Amino acid sequence: WHGSGVLIDSERRLVVTNHHVVEGNSWVGVIFPYTDTNGNVVKNKNFYFHPENETWFQNNGYITGGRVIAQSVTNDLAILQLDRLSPSAHAINHDFDMRVESVMREEDTIHILGNPKDQIWERVQGTYSGAAQLCLADGGTCLITEVVIKRTRGGEGLSGGPVLNAQGMLIGVISEGTEVDPETDMAGAYAVPLQSIKALLDTVQLRRIFRITNEVPFSLSYQIKWSANGDWQSYTLRSGYYRPAWQLAEAVPQGYPRIRFDNIVNDGRTTYRVYTLETFLRYIGANYAYPVAQWEAKSYVFRYNPNTRSVDLYIDGAAGAPLLSVQPPPEETVLLSNYPNPFNPETWIPYKLSKSAEVTVSIYGSDGRLVRTLTLGHQPAGVYQDKSRAAYWDGRNALGEPVASGLYFYTLKAGDFTATRKMLIRK
Repeated sequence: WHGSGVLIDSERRLVVTNHHVVEGNSWVGVIFPYTDTNGNVVKNKNFYFHPENETWFQNNGYITGGRVIAQSVTNDLAILQLDRLSPSAHAINHDFDMRVESVMREEDTIHILGNPKDQIWERVQGTYSGAAQLCLADGGTCLITEVVIKRTRGGEGLSGGPVLNAQGMLIGVISEGTEVDPETDMAGAYAVPLQSIKALLDTVQLRRIFRITNEVPFSLSYQIKWSANGDWQSYTLRSGYYRPAWQLAEAVPQGYPRIRFDNIVNDGRTTYRVYTLETFLRYIGANYAYPVAQWEAKSYVFRYNPNTRSVDLYIDGAAGAPLLSVQPPPEETVLLSNYPNPFNPETWIPYKLSKSAEVTVSIYGSDGRLVRTLTLGHQPAGVYQDKSRAAYWDGRNALGEPVASGLYFYTLKAGDFTATRKMLIRK
């Protein structure tokens, strides 16, 4: 099944379409119009999915997807939140405070934008026929209150398409159509009015999870992953611009979303830096001017170090986000050299775990006698290298007494893995 939709909120990337278009799906593919060098919209759907073109359109947001976040069977409406927007995307002109159809007269010109057959973004012209009500067969109950229009033959694919008046103002979206009259070659159709769209939008409790600003002196590409089972979604942010991320906060699992980007610029390879973004929202209250609960989200900033040609992510203007870094599991378990070495009186013993394990570090004297055992407990796979994660030895034995200068050995045991290295205390 294919239909049409209306971008109703650019900032939150919200699209309105019909319930019967997305019925049974939690995620829907979306195509945005591409304008060629002559300024013409390419309407041939096969052009977008041609093997030579599809990857480019996906990378640039013309082919994307959206998650279904709200539905109304009664009004045949659904709202999607898109993964990203194309450069051509803009919200259709609309005014929720105005009943546009109430100021229209019969026979006023209207326009429908739809995707009949293999054509997309095709404009179908018709005339307004006045307000009416469509009652679906459900015990005589009227499930949809809509606006009736007339249109020329357009074929399938108009469902969810925007209905515009002569000034380009949104009236509603197409829902149900009637058979084409063979004498006039005209057909009726019902459009869900703006009031029904607004009612469903008001149920969407999307919150601003975070905002990313690009202070790097060039456009920067990055990817975001919202869950363990989700795909990495690609974005590009121009220098000096920012992008807010809207999401259902309660739908984001712990440890997500994650962001990754090429940390070293022009090094000839992708050097991913991966962060877990905090989705904490600070409640800042409500008042008479803003009766709806207000939330303040985290703000992240990309910054560039020209000396190292590296890009990093900063939190709320603070020193940086290294504590949020998520490294992929090491390929193998390794015991690393302690530091400092020689040392007096304390040292750190780093290691890497390719899989989770019970970890202990045993310290022996040069005569082979056990001096101290550091029981580190069950550790997940990861890199235990900096001082906040590496094993720490204060240079004392099991009785709390400082040990003498000399050569010592330390052994890491992690599951079936065992390795030993030496270290030197010099006083």
